[in-house]
Amino acid sequence: MKETKKTVVKKEVKKEPKKTVKKETVKKEVVKKEAAPAKKVATKKEVAPAKYKDKARVYHISKNDENWQVKLAGGEKAIKLFKTQKEAIDYANSLVETQGGSIRIHSLKGKIRK
Repeated sequence: MKETKKTVVKKEVKKEPKKTVKKETVKKEVVKKEAAPAKKVATKKEVAPAKYKDKARVYHISKNDENWQVKLAGGEKAIKLFKTQKEAIDYANSLVETQGGSIRIHSLKGKIRK
């Protein structure tokens, strides 16, 4: 048997550049609304956490025009305003129990009485 060699002639084929059209698909993310955490109901008075006991929070109770105000020492704005001094003292006591600190009560003339 005689081997014959085959010659392969390569044909040049012009390849046109493919036109690619990118379609941007926007995936819509499903956002699940998480249920709001239930409000914490305190049955008994909470004690100030240890991290607040070291800090010197001083709440000042003083007269402001017609109302009694509770301010944090060094603060410019009043935390809350009250009609009577007793209401302001009760509120400041609740802040001390939860946040830690102490209370300074000012008289009508501005002197610290307690």
